[in-house]
Amino acid sequence: IVFGDWSSDVCSSDLEINVPVKLAAQKLSAASTAFTGLAKTISEAVAYEQKSNFEDIATFFDKTADKVCKRCGLKFICWEKQFNSTYDHMMKLAPILAENGSVKAEDFSDPFRNRCIKSNEFITQLNKLYGKHKLDLQWKQRLKESRELAAEQFCTVAKMVDKLAAELDESAEPTTESEKQELFEISVGTAVCVKDGQSESGDNYIFMPISSNKYILILSDGMGSGAQAAGQSDTAVKVLKQLLSAGFDRQAAIKVINSVLIIKENEECFATIDVIMVDLVSGEAEFIKIGANATYVKKQDKVDKIASSTLPAGILNDVDMETTCRTLQCGDCLIMISDGIHGAADDWISEFLLKQEEASPQSLADEILREALKRKNNKADDDMTVIVAKLTEK
Repeated sequence: IVFGDWSSDVCSSDLEINVPVKLAAQKLSAASTAFTGLAKTISEAVAYEQKSNFEDIATFFDKTADKVCKRCGLKFICWEKQFNSTYDHMMKLAPILAENGSVKAEDFSDPFRNRCIKSNEFITQLNKLYGKHKLDLQWKQRLKESRELAAEQFCTVAKMVDKLAAELDESAEPTTESEKQELFEISVGTAVCVKDGQSESGDNYIFMPISSNKYILILSDGMGSGAQAAGQSDTAVKVLKQLLSAGFDRQAAIKVINSVLIIKENEECFATIDVIMVDLVSGEAEFIKIGANATYVKKQDKVDKIASSTLPAGILNDVDMETTCRTLQCGDCLIMISDGIHGAADDWISEFLLKQEEASPQSLADEILREALKRKNNKADDDMTVIVAKLTEK
């Protein structure tokens, strides 16, 4: 019995490799489900704590009254006979405490203030306990934010692992010859100038293939300049490189970097992130910007500017990210710049690029940096970085 000649499409070695790959994909999918469950558990715990905190203010006033009023001769009148009226007076102090951080004698309503024989002691104790209560709320808020961040992290990891599982599952299928062919390759040139008075640039970058048909360029500008800024941008670039090289989803990877920058140090830790992902087969390019400067696509007869108004990473728990897609052609150049280049003057770069003749990526990067310095009277008041990438036929 002949079922057909399928040996040319799938050989025995393919089958031997595909089985363990599919098993690995299944295990990764199970791990993704586990991480998603952890994220849900933490999120539910945060929601429960938020709901239960409404009882804190009542407990706070009870403790104040217990310390001051339990030995008072008028306790029977205030806290038994006229309990509702007294408690209403207490609760009216809540917004005053929240706004001012303390209360004064005039903040009490007349009936209560005139009747209370321990008003000064009551006010002192009330302010003291509220100060402790406020500090406790601050710590609870920090704990809540940390748990929310942990939930977000687990959710992000789940998405990453799920993405890996899907890619492994796809890789288990035989690859046709047409899928193996590549149309483009990328050559890159860079030009860098460190801020005057600094020995280290706060800008960091990397460019590299991350698969047989994907190429990535990353530029990050740390807040400020010098070693601190360099550390921030270095963290962003290295972590992103590692995650993307491992096959993780880029948007999920950027969320991880954002979280790392938020919790990395006690001081503020910000960094812009500029990413270009190029498909070397289709020419499709994805531009991801987090607080980054505009990117320019130089074509034969025009310059396309890709800009965004997002905030740098490390500021918001939910990273502010903008994504744009373009289809590139052979001969197109991608120009990425840091703040120091763009800040040289108004938007001169598009017009400058239009006037440039055919040049190598390195020559064009050098020319852009030279022009930027010229517009600053050769004074580098910020770190300056230019990356030029050109698509050519392979």
